[in-house]
Amino acid sequence: MTLQQITADDISGWDSLDDIASSFEKRGLRRRPKRGEENEIVLQLADDEFIKLVKAGANESTSDYKPENLIQSTNLVATNDYTEFTFLTYARNPQQHGRIKHQRLSFTKEQMTSESGEKHTILEKLNGLEYDSLEGLRDLYDTKRVVDDFYEKFEELRTNLVDHASLAKRRTA
Repeated sequence: MTLQQITADDISGWDSLDDIASSFEKRGLRRRPKRGEENEIVLQLADDEFIKLVKAGANESTSDYKPENLIQSTNLVATNDYTEFTFLTYARNPQQHGRIKHQRLSFTKEQMTSESGEKHTILEKLNGLEYDSLEGLRDLYDTKRVVDDFYEKFEELRTNLVDHASLAKRRTA
């Protein structure tokens, strides 16, 4: 199966858990209907790794749906109106023996209609998810690459600005 990209238009059209699941099926993830409850869809990422799609209740926060164990370690929670989405992953803290932490990545439909860098970063992270690869799941929460990309772009823009300023100065001299 050829993997397809999740697009900003896909996310802008997310109005149900089924819509979200369909987008991730483009990345090779597989639905596992017998694993979820009535208001959930479970997607298989690898042999023993799953992402549970959950719709939050009307007065509930996405944080109310933190995964509670390593068996079902990642949830993608949509707000009741499908405007905000949060990945939550249960992880042990390697620095503090026995301590649990929850990694978090949130984004909104509104971000998908802008031309901001956030839009491209989120799409890149979502498109890093693919069946039988846990690297994409880890990359969801990796900020180092985002910072490096930002710094590289900043340096490029700064260099261009200095070049243009030097050229303009020579023309006026």
